[in-house]
Order: sequence, then structure tokens, then C-alpha cells
Amino acid sequence: MEYTHSMEIDGDEKSDSEDLTNKIRAFYAAGAGNVVVVLDKDGDSDARTIAVSAGEFFDKKLLIRRIKDTGTTATGIIGFW
Repeated sequence: MEYTHSMEIDGDEKSDSEDLTNKIRAFYAAGAGNVVVVLDKDGDSDARTIAVSAGEFFDKKLLIRRIKDTGTTATGIIGFW
């Protein structure tokens, strides 16, 4: 899939209570770790943990509305939509 927009997801973009400015369909993680996400179809407390390797591009056709700060250990995350 081709993406036309991207944004860094660090600092204020990661949140346990606020959704991303734009829902994303894929993300890249420069540093290995976990990315805790809430999907568009899920409730606020329904978080899923995705383990990623350094340099991994995660593109599973999911619509992600939030990347939680708590539990997210991967670094250099860039979201695509």
C-alpha cells in the first residue's frame, strides 16, 4: 500500500488517553521494543502490544487511533496514513 502522509510519534503524540491527530495504517520503528496500540474499532481500555525489531515496518492493514505511552518501549516511531 502506498502512503502519502507521515508523522513522528514521540512525546506528546504518544498518550494513554488521547488519540493521534491522524489515525495511522502503518508505522516504522527505528529502535526495537514494544508498541502498545488501540485500534479504531476497540474501546479505550483495549490495548494490543506489538513487538517490533529495530528498523521494522509494521503494515498489517489495521487502523490505529492511539499509541500508548505506557508500555511503548520502541523508539523512533513514524506513523503512516
